[in-house]
Amino acid sequence: CIRDSDETEHIAEIRHADWKHVAVHIADIWDSVDIAFVEGLGAGVTRRLSGPVVEIPAWIKQRLKLEDTWPSQLAAMKRNVRQEISRSLRKYEYSCVATRSLTAFTEFYDELYRPHVSRQFGEAAIVVGKERFVRECQRGVLLQLLQSNDVVAGVVLRPVGNTLSIVWTGMKNADNDTRLPGASDALDYFSLLYAHLAGSKWLDFGPSRPDLTDGVLRYKRKWGCDLTAGYVPQARIRWSCRNESAAVRRFLQQKLFVTSGRRGLIATKLWFDELGCPAEIPRLEQYLCPGISTYRVISTSPLPQHWLNELANCPQAIDVRRTDSVADALAQMR
Repeated sequence: CIRDSDETEHIAEIRHADWKHVAVHIADIWDSVDIAFVEGLGAGVTRRLSGPVVEIPAWIKQRLKLEDTWPSQLAAMKRNVRQEISRSLRKYEYSCVATRSLTAFTEFYDELYRPHVSRQFGEAAIVVGKERFVRECQRGVLLQLLQSNDVVAGVVLRPVGNTLSIVWTGMKNADNDTRLPGASDALDYFSLLYAHLAGSKWLDFGPSRPDLTDGVLRYKRKWGCDLTAGYVPQARIRWSCRNESAAVRRFLQQKLFVTSGRRGLIATKLWFDELGCPAEIPRLEQYLCPGISTYRVISTSPLPQHWLNELANCPQAIDVRRTDSVADALAQMR
């Protein structure tokens, strides 16, 4: 985030650059930067950053443990989720077929996956090469979502041991150039059903960014997923703050970053009292996720007693700490 004269926040992003170039660039712009995030590079790059550096996993996994029977799986869903899925399947007349056809894999890549990813992420899209895509598809299965016998979306599933993983998805746009209503829910529902039929023990919903306020993470959480660091070592994101401006404090207060500790995943909420009361603190239970071992609230002033009482009633213990600066708060997150 780069500060303007009016404290407007701007984002400067460098992608796929040589690490030495990135290190030099960070040193050059450091005096005009509020927050620097460095992903996929070694600690040597962030040594150029003054102040405490927080390290978080680039991605965290979300997976769902399957029940013994399909009726018990449905019963384990939240009532509103069951009703929403049922309504979408009826209203939009979605159905699903599974295929391992090489032609279907190729058509899915050309007509759904590549356009969908490019459309959704624009210049920032990372599109898997076609040859690798089709090769990986042959290790799994493609679920095709049908509407009036037309393939409108799809998802590639791949078994890894006793886990079925959601690997790639793609879908058409609706007529008004918006996302197909209910298609994401339908794909996840049929993926869950297929995992049961395949005898899997877990359904892996794939990676999400390490922030409990992230929209993708919160969407997957409605299925009852556990958060996990994953079995494959992940790249790390290292970040630090250059100053303690109101823009920096506001940005940090809006997040609920997840870090890795010796006892598992830790979620931290920062509160800077001069910005006013963040509504999320007394309702922190809305962000509670299975798989988080520790929740922390780091505040620049004592929390009101009625907030402490509400936090004490959360189903999981909350570690409340004091801080006198952004730098000290980041040091406590390490």
